[in-house]
Amino acid sequence: MKCHFERLEDRKLLAADLGQISGTVLNDLQNDGNPANDTVVVGLPVTLYRDGNGNGTFDDAATDPQYGAPTLTDGSGEYTFTGLTEGTYFVQITPSSDLQTLAGGDLQTVTFNASEAMGVTALTIDDFSTAQSATVMRSGGAVGVTDASDADGTNANAGGVRDLYVNATTTGNVTLTSMFGGDNILSLESSSGTEGIARVTWDGADGDGDAVDPAGLSLDFSDGGSNFGMLLNVSADAKPDAEVVLRLTSGSGNTAEATVSILDQDGLLDGDADEEIVVPFTAFTENVQGTGIDFSNVTAIEMVLDFQDPDVSGLDARVQMVGVVGNTVKTADFTALYRMSLGDQVFADLDNDGEFDTGEAGIEDVVVSLYEDTNTDGVYSDGVDTLLATETTDSNGNYLFEDLLPGEYLLRIAETEFGASEPLAGLISSTGNETATVAPDPDDDVDGDDNGYALSTFGVVTQAITLVGDDEPTDDGDSDANSNLTVDFGFYGFDLVIDKEVDLSAVSSNGSLVYTIDVTNNGPSTAFGVSFLDTLPTGVTFDSGSTTVGAVSHSAGEVTANLGDIASGATVTVTINVDVDASATGTLTNTASVSATDESDTSNNTAMAATTVEETIDLAVTKVDDDGDADVAPGDTIVYTVTVINNGPSAATNVVLTDTLPANLAFDTGSSTMPDSVVGDSSTGTTLNYNLGTLASGESTQVTISATVSNTFIGTLTNSASVTADETETTPANNTATSESIVAVAPSSISGAVYVDANNDGVRDPGEQGIAGVMITLTGIDFTAAPVNQTTTTAADGTYQFTNLLPGTYQVTETDPSFYPDGQDSAGSEGGDVANDEISNIVLASSVDATAYTFGELLPTLSKRRFLASSL
Repeated sequence: MKCHFERLEDRKLLAADLGQISGTVLNDLQNDGNPANDTVVVGLPVTLYRDGNGNGTFDDAATDPQYGAPTLTDGSGEYTFTGLTEGTYFVQITPSSDLQTLAGGDLQTVTFNASEAMGVTALTIDDFSTAQSATVMRSGGAVGVTDASDADGTNANAGGVRDLYVNATTTGNVTLTSMFGGDNILSLESSSGTEGIARVTWDGADGDGDAVDPAGLSLDFSDGGSNFGMLLNVSADAKPDAEVVLRLTSGSGNTAEATVSILDQDGLLDGDADEEIVVPFTAFTENVQGTGIDFSNVTAIEMVLDFQDPDVSGLDARVQMVGVVGNTVKTADFTALYRMSLGDQVFADLDNDGEFDTGEAGIEDVVVSLYEDTNTDGVYSDGVDTLLATETTDSNGNYLFEDLLPGEYLLRIAETEFGASEPLAGLISSTGNETATVAPDPDDDVDGDDNGYALSTFGVVTQAITLVGDDEPTDDGDSDANSNLTVDFGFYGFDLVIDKEVDLSAVSSNGSLVYTIDVTNNGPSTAFGVSFLDTLPTGVTFDSGSTTVGAVSHSAGEVTANLGDIASGATVTVTINVDVDASATGTLTNTASVSATDESDTSNNTAMAATTVEETIDLAVTKVDDDGDADVAPGDTIVYTVTVINNGPSAATNVVLTDTLPANLAFDTGSSTMPDSVVGDSSTGTTLNYNLGTLASGESTQVTISATVSNTFIGTLTNSASVTADETETTPANNTATSESIVAVAPSSISGAVYVDANNDGVRDPGEQGIAGVMITLTGIDFTAAPVNQTTTTAADGTYQFTNLLPGTYQVTETDPSFYPDGQDSAGSEGGDVANDEISNIVLASSVDATAYTFGELLPTLSKRRFLASSL
C-alpha cells in the first residue's frame, strides 16, 4: 500500500492545523515570581475560546465561542490544546474559591498566523551541507552494482553520519551527490532510460552504505508529542510515478515506512527542491515490522528513491532537507495565588506588658491601614510603601483584611487616631514587650502579643508581615493555613496634668511665698510611679514642703517627691513654702514638672508660676564739711565728705548722688572725686551728679567734694546732697543730707585824729592838741562791691574811728574845721594816697585796724573878724 502526499499547495491544507497551545499553572506561594519555589495546580479547569468577531479581544463566550472541550491541568499542572488553525485564541483558567490571579491573570491571548499554523521545523536530520558522492555506471551484461559509501562523511545535523548507496538495474549511469554544485542539495542524476535505486541512510558511523545499523542513532522525533511528522524539501523531473520512501527503525526488528510521490511543480527540474512534503507520523503504516516505531527513539533512517519502473526510468531529483516538522507551540503559563487573610485585634493593654490578658478588652472604631512593603525593606517607609486598604475595628477590637495576595505587608495605625476625641486619644503603643523600641516580629505567629511600635509622626506601625500560601498558622483561631490572625496592637495610656499657683503675684525682698501644685491623672489608666520635680528659682530659699501622699525632699534648689501611683481621675497636691532672699531681683519663675513611664502626652506635664520681686532699699546719705562748726572766710576751700549707704534689703542699682552747690560756692575741679556731670555755675548754683553704680545691701561709698567760697561772699552756704536708685525706697527721709557753712570775716577799722600840728611836720607829737567836733566822712567799696558811706566827728581829744568795716578800699575825708589853716595830712598803717583833706586807697583786709590816719591843722590866726565871729 502506498500513500501519495500532495504538493505544496495541498500540504498547506493538510498541515494548517499544527498550532498548539500548552502551559503550566503554578501556585506562587510567595508571590515572588520565582517558579523554583512554586507548586503546581492540579485539576484546574482551562478553557479555550476562538476570536469570533476578529477584534482580538475576548468579549464573552457567545461572541467568542468555546473551541473544543475544556481540559484540566494534569498532575504536573500542565495542559495542552492541539490541532489549532490560523486565528486568535483566548485561554482562560477558572481558579477555585481558595485561589485567585493577579488582575487579568486568568486570561491570555494567543494568535497563530498562516505560517505558524503550518508548523515548524523541529529537527533537521540533514541539510546536505557536506560534500559526498556515490556513482554507478553500467554498460551491459550482468547487473553491475557499485556501492559508494563514505563512512567519514559526517554531517553537522541531527542525522549524524550520512551513507550513500546507488544501484543501476539497467544499462546507464546513476550518480547521487551531496552539496551538488556547491549548494545544499542532494542530487540524483540518471542517464536516460536508466532504471535503478538510490538510498541515503542515517544509521551512525558504521562504514557501510548498504546495510543498516538498527541501533546507530537515538533521536527523539516526538518531542513529547509536540512534533507532527517528517518533512522533505524535494523535487523531480516530469515522472508522474516518481516516489520517495521514508523508512524508520526503532531498535532491532522494529521498522515502518511511508511512500510519497514527488513531482516538481512546473514539471521541470530547475535545481530547486521546492516541493515541501510533510509525512505525518501516522502515515508510517507500510511494511511494519516488529512492534512498530517509537518516535521518541528513532535509531535509523532511510530515504529511498526507487526508479526501477520503466515509467520513472532516467529519474532526476533534488532533495534539499530531510527533517521533522512539529506543531507551532505557543506557551500560555498561568500563575494562581492563594487568597490570603491578615488581621486580629486592637486591645487596651492595661498593665502595659505587651500581652492580651484576661480582663483586657478590644478597642472599637480604630482605623487600621494595610500597606504593601513596596521597597521590601521590612519597615514602614512613608511616601514609598503603597496603601492598599483600611479596616475599622469592630466592637471587640477585631479587624480583618481578606483576599490578599501572598507577599510583604505592613500595618499602620495613623497618628490621627490619637487625636482629641479619637479612639486612641491619650494612649501609646504598648512597650512592655518591646526590644530596642521595636515590637516583636509579626511573623513569629504568636497570637495575643503586641506587634505595633511607635514611629515618630507616623503613628504605630508593624514590621513587615510575610504572607506565604499554605504556610500561615492554624492555631490562631482558625485552621486556615492561608490566614494569619496573630497581628495584634496593644495600647496603654494616661495623661498627667499639672497646675501650679503662687499666693502672691508680687513680693518684696525678704518676703515669703507659698506654691501650691496639683497633679491630676486624666486617665484612662493608672499612672505608675509618678515623680515630681520643682526647680526653685534663684532668689528664694526653701523653707518647708509637703504632699497629700507624703513628704518632699530638697537639695540644691530642687524639691522632689515620689507621688506613687495615681489612679485615673485622682489628684495629688504638693505645697512648697519659700523665703524670698534680700538679694532677689526681677521675676521669680518657679517651674514644676511631673513624669511617669510611658506617658504619651507630656505637653501638659510642666507648669510655672511667676512672682515679681518688688525690690526695696533704704539709701541713706550723710554729709560733713571739713570746717566743722567754725566759720569760713570768703575764698576759703570747703571739703565735703558725702557718705551713701544701702541699708537694703535689696541691692540698689543705678545709684545716683546729686550734690547741689549753692551760689558763691565753686566746684573745685581739682577735687579728688570727679562728678559725672556738672550743671550750672557758681553764680547761680552748681549741680554735681555722681553715678555710683550698684550698692549691695549693707554696702557704702564715699564721695569727696572740694569747693571754693567766693571771695566776695559772706553769709550762710547751704549745700544739699540727695541719692536715688531704681528700686523702691522705703525711707525717703534719709535720702537727703544738708551742710551749712557760715562765711564770715573779722571786722576791721580805720582810726586817726584831727590835731593842731604846731610844728607842721605831719606827725602828731606829744602835746599837740586835738581838735574836737570835726566831721570825718568814710567812703569806699567793700569786698562785696557794696558802697560804704559813713560820717563821724572827732572826739574831745580830736580822735575818730570807723569800726566793723568789711575788707575793701576806703577813703576818709575831713571837713575843715573853722579858723584852722590846713596843715599836713598823713596816711596811716595800711597806707593810702594823701590829698588835700582826703586820704584814699586805704585797702583793708579782714581783721585789720588801720590807725594813724591824721589830718594836721595849723594854729589859727586871729583877725578882728574871726575874733568877733568867735565871740559870737
